[in-house]
Amino acid sequence: MALGLAGLTCSALSAGIRRPVVGACAAAGPSTSTPRSGRSAARLARLLREQEVESSNLSAPTTPSSDHRQRRGSRLRLFVVCVLVGTWALAAAQETPTYTVRKGDSLSLIAKRLGVTVTQLKGANGLSADVIHVGQQLSVPEAFKRVKPANVRWSRPVAKIGRTIRPFGNYQQGKLVMPSSGRDLACPPGTRVSAPAHGVVRHAGAMDGFGTVVIIEHGGSWTTVLAPLDAATLEARPGQIVLGGDLLGLLAAPAAAAEEPYLHVELRRDNKAVAPDRLLK
Repeated sequence: MALGLAGLTCSALSAGIRRPVVGACAAAGPSTSTPRSGRSAARLARLLREQEVESSNLSAPTTPSSDHRQRRGSRLRLFVVCVLVGTWALAAAQETPTYTVRKGDSLSLIAKRLGVTVTQLKGANGLSADVIHVGQQLSVPEAFKRVKPANVRWSRPVAKIGRTIRPFGNYQQGKLVMPSSGRDLACPPGTRVSAPAHGVVRHAGAMDGFGTVVIIEHGGSWTTVLAPLDAATLEARPGQIVLGGDLLGLLAAPAAAAEEPYLHVELRRDNKAVAPDRLLK
């Protein structure tokens, strides 16, 4: 979710964090390969040293031994670190944002929506006139970079907001207090999931243990994470500029058959998870 993508999915999606499985670490990053330069690796190492990754406090079960509790806590911390390592690399290879011209568009309208100037649009695409056509691909390197946090207009990612299965923040799961970086909402598979605001898709694909994940940068230091989506219905692609309400894909069934279907909705500002209430009104 520059550094934005890095912290973003360390969210690990609450769905991922609540599954402290060490074996998933090796493949915790996206399934598509991401180039990793020596510079980005050094940057990653420095950032991980600077950022303390903590697991939630374990409540004191009466039966398991102290060693058992420590092992569970260590595995959870290791899982979170592995997710961080696998996802910091997303920042290393961001695609130039592209916008597909729609019916009724003009350069001035597109510039206003994306927070750029007509001059910038023309310069980035070698345009000498204001004529554009439906379906034309426009490169917009500066998309949303000048957007102020208060100017992002939010909408629901789904038409109907279901009950909360797991809230934002810490929640009790058995004898453990688990961290949740977003809200998991009861939602039937096949539900249409839409972009909650204008933005640039920074990741759209599988993450082992999480299903298909879509990450969008909206400008104003805001980023959203939505999962799990059905890969077969995925409309979003990395680098694509989406407008609020655009279809991203349909909700997938959870990986565990016994688990209640849910949509994970996560909102981040300046790389820190915040309550996603403004998306769910």
